[in-house]
Amino acid sequence: MKKLLTVLLVLGLWGCSSKKDTGSDTNNQENVKVEEKQQAKTMTLSVNKQKYKVTLLSNKSANSLLSIAPIELNCAKDRHGYYCELDNALNVADKTAGAMKKGDLYVKGGHTLYIATKAETLNTKITRLGTIDEKGVDALAKSDGVGTINK
Repeated sequence: MKKLLTVLLVLGLWGCSSKKDTGSDTNNQENVKVEEKQQAKTMTLSVNKQKYKVTLLSNKSANSLLSIAPIELNCAKDRHGYYCELDNALNVADKTAGAMKKGDLYVKGGHTLYIATKAETLNTKITRLGTIDEKGVDALAKSDGVGTINK
């Protein structure tokens, strides 16, 4: 009887430990998938031969921006930042903007590309695309809104 209980106990413990290993493999696979999704795509903002990093979000709108690059910027300025009209409309998923910070890159209405020059809260509908390095925003200001976004 003791041998039977010992065998059952060992088999039960072995069964539990193999289930944990399987779950662990599944968790590792899920972690890899999450890491792949979190790897951001980047572009470059060129202003007066200097290059600045543009980090894109993982969304269809940002992918649309990437697909139409290079984009020549000849931006106008308003109270929110720099903006320019795009030749090709981007896919949009407009949501209320909320809190914006300097360097936020977004599109309004599919055709108007914006670069925020200050932190503020907006109550307008936009689609977020990513961020531009703050030094790049400063360089764009010095060049009166002229630059290029490249892949």
